[in-house]
Amino acid sequence: MKLTYEKSIEYWDASTTNSALRDRIISVDEVLEHSTKRAEQFQHLNALVAQPTQNELSAVSSEVQRRLDAGDTSRLLGVPTTVKDVIAVAGMGLSAGSRLLKDNRSAIDAGVVLKLREAGVMFVGKTNCPEFAFGISTSNDLYGTTLSPWGQNLSPGGSSGGDAVSVAVGISLVGVGTDFGGSIRWPAQCTGILGLRPTPGLISGVGQLVGTARQGIDGASQLAADSFQAAIQVPGFLARSVNDLENVVSAARQATAGTRSLSKTSTDTLDTDLSAVTIGWSDGSNIGVVGDDVKAMMLELSKTLTDDGLNLKYFGDAFAGAREAFDDLRGYEQLYDLRELAHGRESELSRASYALLTKPPRSRDGYVLAKETYLHQREVGREQLRVTPLFLLPVAGCGAIGHDETACINGITVAGFELMAHCRAISLLGVPVVSIPVAKTANGLPLSVQIVAPPFREDLALALARRIESLSGGWQPISGL
Repeated sequence: MKLTYEKSIEYWDASTTNSALRDRIISVDEVLEHSTKRAEQFQHLNALVAQPTQNELSAVSSEVQRRLDAGDTSRLLGVPTTVKDVIAVAGMGLSAGSRLLKDNRSAIDAGVVLKLREAGVMFVGKTNCPEFAFGISTSNDLYGTTLSPWGQNLSPGGSSGGDAVSVAVGISLVGVGTDFGGSIRWPAQCTGILGLRPTPGLISGVGQLVGTARQGIDGASQLAADSFQAAIQVPGFLARSVNDLENVVSAARQATAGTRSLSKTSTDTLDTDLSAVTIGWSDGSNIGVVGDDVKAMMLELSKTLTDDGLNLKYFGDAFAGAREAFDDLRGYEQLYDLRELAHGRESELSRASYALLTKPPRSRDGYVLAKETYLHQREVGREQLRVTPLFLLPVAGCGAIGHDETACINGITVAGFELMAHCRAISLLGVPVVSIPVAKTANGLPLSVQIVAPPFREDLALALARRIESLSGGWQPISGL
């Protein structure tokens, strides 16, 4: 049965677009034309840093049409997709927003890009990020600053801010980013869309530039194996609906990873009947400063889900110490690969990168203790998820902020990575997280919740996300766009 397409393409998600293509409601060329027009219309937001040539797009269009004509039922076939400029796409630039790598190009596809190419997506551009993806806003000295569609005085967040803007305005309908300490969840909230940080190991990490050995700037190598970043950072996704997140994670997962057998826990036998599990929640006040509108969002959501028949339980001290453990171990990262890359060219670094990479590495005297603390906090957090297999937390203590990376929350100035406290606490656990918009600030900006599940239980997180989406509306088009 064919869907009824009541709204124009500006309001479609990836799933609707794919269905419209298969139902012959719209042509592949029309989908690409719409993406190109949106890129032109929102060029001033500076989300894209590179786009395929017209000949390249024509070749992609022809291949998608061939697959459609052959009856291909891939749920991502023909979906416009963008990729953060720290992930390799064959034939395109790979600069990580750095002038040191402005002419760098990749000859290969990253693992996640290869899987999505097989699924039939249409790559329509690379997106902006802070230099080396180190930052909570999206600005660098090579490509400049990315602006938010919610207001040019606002940041779209970072470090996957370019992808978030692209999905929010409809240049793409899937964004492929990375998440270390919140780099998908924070921009997803800032722009009012959905994000998914998968379990480490579910999606191939090959082809991420930042943190690779010097010889890996073509995108072929993995993150430095001995780094905290390698243990925590994952490729992840931005989209407009839970359906889209389900389809993209299903297509992108590694064939030999992501099965429950890789992480046997007491939650492995749970199905996705949400009435059978206890859902924990907290307003996150024990992790970082939280504004009154965020507290109200969490309280209202807990009431809404309880009224809908689910079992919610409040844990005010959940994940205590996890964010501090993240920050402490992160401080011991040596960043030798980036220091080597920048040697003799430090003047070309952005101010933030210069400060980071010219500062002597922290003494390793406390490293062993910091790593032990990290492993302990990870186990404590995962034990919480054995008690409550789903958990709700705010993404941050406030909504989108300005480009100065500061916010005043209840009279307290919070700046920089402090704003990522709630995301960092969950990153430390190495578990899947979905972020989904559920409320607005007093100023009308989107606020999102993190849905946390045990390792390799993306299905549980997405099931609760679907329930919340049906109750709270999920993604909503930005007024005036």
